[in-house]
Amino acid sequence: MPLVMTGSLVPYELLVRTELASLGYAAASVTDAVRMMRRLSAWMERRELAPAELTPPRVEEFLAFRRAVCRSEPVARRSLGAVIRVLFLAQSLIL
Repeated sequence: MPLVMTGSLVPYELLVRTELASLGYAAASVTDAVRMMRRLSAWMERRELAPAELTPPRVEEFLAFRRAVCRSEPVARRSLGAVIRVLFLAQSLIL
């Protein structure tokens, strides 16, 4: 059963999947990135943050949270980096 994304990043899930696949990311890497995006979106939802509030200090705060609950921080950072790049480009196009 697939996980359902909640929070303010929901509208970007398909975009992230499509962009990463078009950039040549392997299916497993796209899945890992979307999994991290779901965690980020849920974290943002608990803090009532909008996508525009996802600043570098907020990303570091999220990564610190992940380090406290998970040992796979280097993998998380790679997956999250791909997601952040797509989100940044999407926000730049909207603004």
